[in-house]
Amino acid sequence: MPIGALPASSGPGNDPQLLKGKAVRKKFGRRWYNGTVESYSKANGYRIKYEDGDVEELWADDVTPLLVCQTA
Repeated sequence: MPIGALPASSGPGNDPQLLKGKAVRKKFGRRWYNGTVESYSKANGYRIKYEDGDVEELWADDVTPLLVCQTA
């Protein structure tokens, strides 16, 4: 599955909590940062915590492209 792709059964429209704990990766400036989806709220969207301790809140359309494909 490509980075950012969501299986049809786990899209945020079905259950936004399914993204909790998923890995994300985002570029800030010239550097890439790894992060994790910590939580979801209807009021604020998804809370992402990055490896450097920074936190941001994003809506599903912004989180989806950042998801990292994890293989077993």
